[in-house]
Amino acid sequence: MPAFIDDGYEFDGYIAAVPDAHEAINFEYRPAGADSINRHSWSFANADEYNEKVNNLLAEHVLAWDICGKNKQPVEITPANCGRLLDSVRRRLKDIVSGDGKSDPPPDKTPAKADPVAEFVKTPEDTPEAALKN
Repeated sequence: MPAFIDDGYEFDGYIAAVPDAHEAINFEYRPAGADSINRHSWSFANADEYNEKVNNLLAEHVLAWDICGKNKQPVEITPANCGRLLDSVRRRLKDIVSGDGKSDPPPDKTPAKADPVAEFVKTPEDTPEAALKN
């Protein structure tokens, strides 16, 4: 992550599934800069105030996610819905958005990339080396 956050700077994030706890979560987010962190400062008088600040930070910085409700419909990103996340998921999101933690490495969803030359090679005579001999 860069030290300076330009306007419009966005990252893809990933939280790996935890068996018997939650599914994997893909999300896009705008990293929280120092001003945003200070505005949502973790100094608080009580748990309700802390929760409100964390939920507002997430709703402001998480741009998209693939979290769905039990009806299989996407869950809208709002402070109220951020407060309904599993606590371990909400803590991970907060840490990633605020720069206090890292996203998990996403699983490779694309097949291994083949050698671009090999994709076009049909027979041994079609290799680049054979072409050079002709």
